[in-house]
Amino acid sequence: MNKEIKQNYNLRAMEMVNSMTLTEKVSQLRNHSKALPKHGIHEYNWWNECLHGVARAGLATVFPQAIAMAATFSDEILFRVGDIISTEARAKHHEFIRQRSRKMYQGLNFWSPNINIYRDPRWGRGHESYGECPVLTSKLGVAFIKGLQGDDEKFLKTCACSKHFAVHSGPESERHSIDVSVSKKDLAETYLYAFKSSVIDADVEAIMTAYNMVNGESCCASKSLLVDTLRGEWGFEGHVVSDCGGLFDIMLKHKVTYNPLKAVALAINNGLDLECGQFYAILPIAVKRGYVSESTIDKALSRLLSAKIKMGMFDDDCKYNKIPYSENCKKEHEDYAIDVASKSIVLLKNDGVLPITDKDVKIGLFGHNATNELAYLGNYFGTPSSFETLFDGVARRAKDNIVYAEGFGLAGLTKKGGKTEYINALEKASSCDYVIVATGLDSSLEGEAGDAGAGAEGIVGKQGDRESIALPNIQTQFIDDLAKSGKKVIVVNFSGGAVSFAPIENHVSAIVQVWYPGAKGGEAIARILFGEVNPSGKLPLTFYADDKDLGDFYDYSMTNRTYRYFEGKPAYPFGYGLSYTSFDYKDMTVDVNDDSVIINTTVTNTGDIDGDDVVQVYMDYKGDKTQPKIKLLATKRVAIKVGERAKVSISIKKEQLLGFNTEGHQVVVKGEYGVYIGGGQPKYSECLMTVIDEEILINNSN
Repeated sequence: MNKEIKQNYNLRAMEMVNSMTLTEKVSQLRNHSKALPKHGIHEYNWWNECLHGVARAGLATVFPQAIAMAATFSDEILFRVGDIISTEARAKHHEFIRQRSRKMYQGLNFWSPNINIYRDPRWGRGHESYGECPVLTSKLGVAFIKGLQGDDEKFLKTCACSKHFAVHSGPESERHSIDVSVSKKDLAETYLYAFKSSVIDADVEAIMTAYNMVNGESCCASKSLLVDTLRGEWGFEGHVVSDCGGLFDIMLKHKVTYNPLKAVALAINNGLDLECGQFYAILPIAVKRGYVSESTIDKALSRLLSAKIKMGMFDDDCKYNKIPYSENCKKEHEDYAIDVASKSIVLLKNDGVLPITDKDVKIGLFGHNATNELAYLGNYFGTPSSFETLFDGVARRAKDNIVYAEGFGLAGLTKKGGKTEYINALEKASSCDYVIVATGLDSSLEGEAGDAGAGAEGIVGKQGDRESIALPNIQTQFIDDLAKSGKKVIVVNFSGGAVSFAPIENHVSAIVQVWYPGAKGGEAIARILFGEVNPSGKLPLTFYADDKDLGDFYDYSMTNRTYRYFEGKPAYPFGYGLSYTSFDYKDMTVDVNDDSVIINTTVTNTGDIDGDDVVQVYMDYKGDKTQPKIKLLATKRVAIKVGERAKVSISIKKEQLLGFNTEGHQVVVKGEYGVYIGGGQPKYSECLMTVIDEEILINNSN
C-alpha cells in the first residue's frame, strides 16, 4: 500500500473522528467497539486470533503450531500459510456478516504473529513463537505478516499484529508484575530485532504490548518503547493495542500509579490506541480532569478507523470482500497443512530403522499422544473439519499388522486401565517387530498462564511453564522397560519446546520431533515414518542435554543462552536435523557489492532418496568475544533429486554483518569474520568457510 493511499485513508479517518462526540470516540477505543449507525460504523470486536489458522471461530484449517512452522526454516512456506489463513479469515468474516453476527473472533484484524524470542525452554508459551533466533524469527515473522496482509495496492487482506512488545518470554506466573532488567545490547540485538523488521520490512499494521515492565516502565505505557523507539526511530504508522487487561497492571501490579485516571492517561499519551479491556471507558473523565487532551484521543481513534478503511470496511470495491465461504477449510488448504507439517518434522536420531519399508512387519503403537488431539493442536486453534492422528496414519499403512494400546498417560498411568493397561502394552509390544512410542507433552502441560497440569511429576511449574525439560517419568520408564525386550523402538515426540532425551537416547533406534503438528499431523508423521516423505525439518531452538544447562528463568540476559551464546554442549543444536539422504557442499564463492555480500555454493544430493535440505549461512566474529560466538545470517530451503545438484546463491545485507555495542547501536566489529554455509551450524555439520574482513563494511557503517 503506497504512501499516498495511506495519507488519503488517514484524512478520511480524521474526517470521521471530527464528526463524533467525545463519548462516541471513546466507545471505539476498546476491543469491543460499539456501533455508531449515524457514522456508518458497525459494531466490531478487535479480538481475533490466527496463530496457525483462524482460531476460535468455527471450522478452519489448523496448521502446525508456530514453532513447528519455524522448523521448516522457510519464509516461502510462512508466506503461503499466512495467505491461506487470510483467505479463510475473509471467507468466514463475510459469512458471519451475512448471518448478522459481529462477535469476538469474527473480525478481520488478527493478533498474530507472536515474535517474542524463545530464550528459555521452560517458558510454557514458547511454542507460539518462531524459536530462539532473532534473525530466523524476523525472516518468518515478516513472511507471515505479508501473507496475512496481502499485496493489494489499495486494501489490506487482513491486519496482522506483532506481539508482545517487548522483552516477553516468561515466567508466565510473573508476566503481569515482572520488571525485566535488560541491557541496551540485548534489547536491540535480541528482543527488539524481529519487531523492528516487522515494522520496517513488513509494514505490520498493529503492535500488541506486553504485560510486563521493561527497565522500570510498563510496556503498555512505555515512552521509550512506544514513543521513542516504535514511532520515533522506526517510523511505525499503525495502531498499538494492549494485551488483554494489561492496563490494570499499571496500577495493581506495577504500582506506577494508584490513580486509574492517571493510568489511562499514561497509556494513551504514550501511544496506546486500543485497549483490550474496559479501562478506557473512563477517558472522558480523564479529559475533563486535564490528564488527556481530546486531540490525543482523536489521534488514537484515527489510527483505528484508518485500519478499518485499509481493510475495506467502508468501501464496495475491496476485492477481498468477494472471497466466498467455499474457500474456508477446503481440501487444497488442508493438504498444504499436511505438507507443512511433514516439512516441519525433525529427525533427531536414526540408526537405520527409518524409514519403515517392509510392509509385512508387525508394528506396535503406544502412548497417550498417539490419539491425544490436544497434542496436535497446540493452542489458539480453530475447529478442524477432521483429525488425522498418529494412530490413523500408521493404521492406514500397517492395516492388519498394527497393535495398539495406550499404555500410559502423559504424566502417569491411564485413568481407566492403570497398571494393568501399562503391563498389557508391554506384553503387546513383545510380539512386534517395530515399536512406535508417542511421547511428550501437550498444551495442558506447557501453555499460556494455565494450571491444568501443575505439579505433574515435578515437570510442570506455575501457570503453564515447566520446571524441568525432562520427559515425564512414566514415559521414560515405559521405554526403559521396552528396551529390555531388545525391540527396535521409534520415539515420536510431541512438544512445543525442547525436552531432554538423555534417559532414553541409548534405548531407542530413532527419535522424531513432531512438535504440535496440526489437525492432520498424524498423516504427515506417517509419511515420514514410512519413507513417503524425506524428513527436512531443522531445530529452531537448542535442545539442551539437562536442566543444569539452563540459567535463571528470571534472568533476561543472553549470557550462556541460546545457540548464539551457549557455552556448553547441546544434545541437539539449533539448525540440526537428519535426512534419509545425504548432501554434499562444494565450491563456495563470495561476491561483494555496495550493500550486500552474496554467498554461492553447489549442493549435491549424494544419497539415494530425493529430499530437501535447508541451506544455512552463519558467521562468527573471530576477534570480539562480546559478540555472539555464532549467529545465523540467512537460510534457503532447496529440493534436490537423487544425483542432482543445485547452485545456491544467498544475498546478505552488509548491515547483517554489523555487531551491536553496549549502547545497542549497530557498529562495525574490528577484525576478521568467519562466514559458513552448510546444512547446519559449522560445528555440527559439513560447512564451507571463508574469512572476510571488516573493511567490506567500513563504507556501509552507521
